[in-house]
Amino acid sequence: MAEKSTLRFPIDKLKAGQRVLDAHPELRAYPAFVEHGAGENDCWLRFTIFYADKGSEYRDLPVDHKKRECMRRAGVPATDKRRAAVEKWEDKDVAAMINQYVRLQSSLSYALWFHGLESAWQTIEGLSAPIERGSLDETKIQTAQKTRKDNLDAMFEQVPKLESLGNTLFLNDEELKEVQQRDVLNQTGSVEKRAVGQSFVPKRK
Repeated sequence: MAEKSTLRFPIDKLKAGQRVLDAHPELRAYPAFVEHGAGENDCWLRFTIFYADKGSEYRDLPVDHKKRECMRRAGVPATDKRRAAVEKWEDKDVAAMINQYVRLQSSLSYALWFHGLESAWQTIEGLSAPIERGSLDETKIQTAQKTRKDNLDAMFEQVPKLESLGNTLFLNDEELKEVQQRDVLNQTGSVEKRAVGQSFVPKRK
């Protein structure tokens, strides 16, 4: 998790009772924020910023925990009926604000990392969900199993790329250099182990 927030719109510094759109009127240029983040929905706009800002201190938390922490920080009431839908990515209004806010970062790499991470977490968590066999015939069960295997293979392919992209986006030069050096050492070690395992050494009689 980032040590502290360096938000594009520093809502963590707003005065008590101050609304996001009043403090940052430039956001009114975007219909998604005006339609879905004004008035009583101010807390959901705050949630959006804490959740989707590249400089958020909650950036690196696991998705579910990140959502809960950002709701808490944004002041979303514990009794708000929309919380469950937001956690499941089913609230279209909040999704519209998040998508717009990600675009405001003006970075395709960040957008790819942000949405890629969301998708990867959802896919990986789905891998542990049991296949409901009761109402499925054998063909559908086999299809579900194949889909799960395909998703697993895709994650083995995509997750290292997402982690590498995240390192490039967020680590400083010194930290990035250390990660790259570790990767080189790990790759070298793996190659050496494979070479030893594949080498033919004749046994002495």
